Amino acid sequence: MSIPDLARYLRQVLDDASDIQVTNHLAPLVEPLIAEYCSSPEPDTIRTRLDDELLTIHKDVLEHTSPRHLDIFLTALQDLQPILSPCSVISTWFDIILRPALRDPKLPDATVNRAKELIISALHRRSDDYSEKIREFRRRLLDLYLLDAHNEGSGEDVLEWAALDQDQRGKRTCWKENLEDTLARYSLEQPEDLFTEMNDCFAVPSTRQQLLVLLNCCASQDLFPSDAAAVLASHPLISSLLVSLLVDNSSTVCTSGLTVASKLLPIFAVHATDALKAMLPQLLAILARTICWKERQPTTPSLEDVEGDETSPEPSATALVLPRLRADLGWERLEMTFAASSAPSPHHYFTYIYYLFPCNTIRFLRSPLGYINGHSLPSPYTEPWEEIWDEDEIKSRSESILRGHVVHPRLLWSDATEELAQPRVWAQYSVSRIVGECSMLNVRDVSLALREKEPSSEGGATSQEKQEDETTQAAPHIVDLTSRPGCPRISMREMVATSLALKSVQEVEVVDMEAGWPSELFPSAGGSPSKRAISLPRGDDTSAAESGEQSNVVQAISALQREVLLLRNELNFEMWVNRENAKHIGHLHQDRILSRSAEVERQGLHNKLREYKSQVNRLRQELKQYKEQTAATKQMYVNWNQEQQNKLRASREQLKALQAQTTLLRNENKEAKAHLEAQKQLVGDAARKTFQLETTIKENQHKIDRLHDYERRIDQLTKMERLWEEDVNRGNEQARIIEGLISTYKKMELRLEAYEKTQIEMEEDARTARGRIQEVEARLSLAGQDKTTMRRYASEMEALTKDRTSLIGENKKLRAANDELRDDVQDLGHMVELLKAQVTGKKGLVSGSESNTPPL
Repeated sequence: MSIPDLARYLRQVLDDASDIQVTNHLAPLVEPLIAEYCSSPEPDTIRTRLDDELLTIHKDVLEHTSPRHLDIFLTALQDLQPILSPCSVISTWFDIILRPALRDPKLPDATVNRAKELIISALHRRSDDYSEKIREFRRRLLDLYLLDAHNEGSGEDVLEWAALDQDQRGKRTCWKENLEDTLARYSLEQPEDLFTEMNDCFAVPSTRQQLLVLLNCCASQDLFPSDAAAVLASHPLISSLLVSLLVDNSSTVCTSGLTVASKLLPIFAVHATDALKAMLPQLLAILARTICWKERQPTTPSLEDVEGDETSPEPSATALVLPRLRADLGWERLEMTFAASSAPSPHHYFTYIYYLFPCNTIRFLRSPLGYINGHSLPSPYTEPWEEIWDEDEIKSRSESILRGHVVHPRLLWSDATEELAQPRVWAQYSVSRIVGECSMLNVRDVSLALREKEPSSEGGATSQEKQEDETTQAAPHIVDLTSRPGCPRISMREMVATSLALKSVQEVEVVDMEAGWPSELFPSAGGSPSKRAISLPRGDDTSAAESGEQSNVVQAISALQREVLLLRNELNFEMWVNRENAKHIGHLHQDRILSRSAEVERQGLHNKLREYKSQVNRLRQELKQYKEQTAATKQMYVNWNQEQQNKLRASREQLKALQAQTTLLRNENKEAKAHLEAQKQLVGDAARKTFQLETTIKENQHKIDRLHDYERRIDQLTKMERLWEEDVNRGNEQARIIEGLISTYKKMELRLEAYEKTQIEMEEDARTARGRIQEVEARLSLAGQDKTTMRRYASEMEALTKDRTSLIGENKKLRAANDELRDDVQDLGHMVELLKAQVTGKKGLVSGSESNTPPL
């Protein structure tokens, strides 16, 4: 079956108004196409052609408002899933058909499930080519759930929800439920990938409530404990959940987190015992924090503040002085989610912790600080545990919870250290069994179980107790059901009357209001938040009254919004507990039936074994007879077969020529058809490639022209750069020559100065010698008569004359050398001037050298 045939069939089915079952007729057409795709050397070509055909059909034939068309098209996409790439589903079909299908509440469940399976299959595929696309799509789905779907924890979403009509609310609800179910199903396929994305989003405080709802939905699935529990136990997401329960200030988020933790505890006990034991100190720290939860009361702005500032913010809660978090923790604390808050109940959470680790729980409650420090649990705050916890408060507040539970038998058998050192205690248990046994730790549940076990005790209530019950039910106040024996009595007439009064638009007076309930739930004295109370004042009302009533409405909506969210959370938890209890009841019933019928089945199997042995002996004898008959029959068949072979040999020779000719003609026909089909495909591909190439040439022509201009400019600049480098090198060489000449010139100046000093010294010596000669001559004139003296003076005169002659000769030589040095200095000066004249007007390194050359 080719792609055009499949497209033709889809168009025919979509145009046909009759209700035809597409699945049964489409599968035989898709299987050959899938086989061709798997064996084709170019699967991408087949995939591209199929995407183009499906897009054309979707654009031309499909009616988006028709549920039948959507069902047919989604069925086709689901059958063609092995051919469609994940990128096609993510980039193309999600926005144009899958996302609208998840938003439409009118579509049947089968159609919506097909859309969900397509999304999950696209996310489930492992391919390096599409890994980045799949990761981005996974993050996009999670962002749509957190940001685009209706968020019960956001005041803006609630106000927007109130302004929508019924159809739009249905679409919003359907969109959120389908996204939630899709992500929950995906958590069973690829839990680690989804939990990683959820952990990244957990860093944003405003998304934690939605993420907890999603994680609660994932944990409520039947198949979740099998595979995803072990992944979640060692994943960073569980660490983020525990940190949120330990440091976040929102009681609503803490309540949701405790519910999720209560569900995960029995699951981890069965499938991830070691991880559960490792996180036990942190779980007990969360229990202590929940028991000693600090309630914050909302404050309403005064009338002067409202009159003085018309743009004052919404009523905020009184801020508690809380210790600062450690910087290395990297956690942004979540403050109050709703204006009205109450402390979360640790009852269910304590029940599961107490059932799983009774010895450690009691040891922790006896000495919280000693237990935490003994297990080296670091404080998430800058202050140590000793400055954060009050042991007396933890002990006093935990007494009421302990009184509501019976003594665990394991407290008598082991201690805290042995409890953690034991191997997997719950390996043979099921999650439903743990949930059922946890409920039996509650004193009220144990009393009900004992009452059902002993029916005679049901009628033991005295007339005085019955009278007290009737009196209590007649009084309009809340009854503590856990403290009264017997089945509570509720007046159906009062319940109906109260419901009708609250649904009416008339004002209702509320009496016996509990002290723990926020007064902002009831804006007027005795009035209920009905339609009349919620409508905002207009006209002549003052701005202060408007601001006050708006703040009351916002607080009332916030409180009701929180109550709805907590009630849904509690309802989901009770439904999960009931489901697990039903499973446990089924297991107990099955065990009871098996124990009763085990002996009967054992005796029946023994009797059947004896019958089977006698039957085996009889069948062996019959088998021996059958073998003998079969041997004789086989010989007769060989003879008859030989005769038939001789007859058929002649017929085969006659048919051989006809078959050869027929085969030759068929092969020629097939080759001609294949050649024609290949030529058609080649012509189509060539035309398409030609058109693409022409389009590409036209698009890139101006770029090519500019490229040629750039190449010419590059050549010119290259030549200029080469000339510039030659000039620079030449200038640098001349600068080095000038520097050498300057160095030589300085050396000559130093030598000239030395010679001048030497000449001055020689002239000084000559002057001294002339003085001495004159002195001798004077002495000679005075002592002319003394010959001896004359001779001595004559010899001295001769010596002085010789010295003078030698000094005069040396002076002449020095003067000649000095003249030569002066000539050399002048020549050097002329050469320097010539070199300066040659390099005058040059740029680059030469100009820098000229500027640094000292004057001659």
